[in-house]
Amino acid sequence: TSATGADCAAAIEALFAAETPGMESVHAAMMGAIEAIDAMGEDFARAAGMPGPYALGYCLMDAIAQRQGPKCVPYAVVTACNVEYELAEISNHDLSNYVTQHPNLNTNTRLALQMFVASPRPNRPIFPVLRDRDDRFRNKHAA
Repeated sequence: TSATGADCAAAIEALFAAETPGMESVHAAMMGAIEAIDAMGEDFARAAGMPGPYALGYCLMDAIAQRQGPKCVPYAVVTACNVEYELAEISNHDLSNYVTQHPNLNTNTRLALQMFVASPRPNRPIFPVLRDRDDRFRNKHAA
């Protein structure tokens, strides 16, 4: 399907909702936002002042910084990217399809989910925040 500006706005609005919508909803919103941004191409990049994926990533990291404190952003990225794939046993095409269908293995979705781990005190010491994030992520998204 062809994404429009309205599709993009709806996906981004769902992605940046104030309350945690759950893994499947975040994944669907993330996939919708990426598809819409890709479809809008250069128009979106001109409006955002940077390539669409960069703008989306910047917004995700900014939301994490606002909710958890700026010191947590690098750890959120590392946590989101901490996924192991059996690359020797799977083709690139199959891996792409698998990651699209399994939100717990999709690094974009994993980063977006971390926006919803809000800290009641964003400037508190970093290690309690990381332990709290790890506990919440494991409990909420256990397979």
